[in-house]
Amino acid sequence: MSLSSKHVFFDLDRTLWDFDENSKVALKQIFSELNLKSIFETFERFYNAYAAQNARLWSLYSDGKLTKEVLRYERFNATLNQFNIDNLTLAKEMGGMYVALSPFQKRLFPGTIQCLDELKAIGFRLHIITNGFEEVQHIKLRESGLTHFFDHIITSEMAGAKKPNPKIFEYALNNYKNGLITVIPL
Repeated sequence: MSLSSKHVFFDLDRTLWDFDENSKVALKQIFSELNLKSIFETFERFYNAYAAQNARLWSLYSDGKLTKEVLRYERFNATLNQFNIDNLTLAKEMGGMYVALSPFQKRLFPGTIQCLDELKAIGFRLHIITNGFEEVQHIKLRESGLTHFFDHIITSEMAGAKKPNPKIFEYALNNYKNGLITVIPL
């Protein structure tokens, strides 16, 4: 069997694309531009509160108990509430800024490009399976120069199931075999 019939499926966030560092860059910009020092005193206090709220709410989103639209602002609303600030307008502004800034960050984990280059060079077909929001993941791939490595990009939104649910993997394998998955041009 040739290597061209061998496939490798990658996650994107926290596997190839350094989600935590890229997120931190976007959050620092939000902290600075919105002058959040008056609320949180330091970026570290803001970041630590946000990271905890974001993890909690992503868990709810992953379990289907929260929509994408609510998650986008509620992680900031919950962070503000933790500091006794009740300002949904500010939370929504922060959420909009985060989605506008975060996917344009380009930090990859060390060795990512070399690994993908080597796998492609020896004939492996590469794919992404991700729980990240569809429109955001494609921006991340494009901006960090990764799109050309992957034959298919499968998102949980596309599959109607989130990892680790086996349905997302079944979707990827079944639709690939049937030729229904195609790369979305960016």
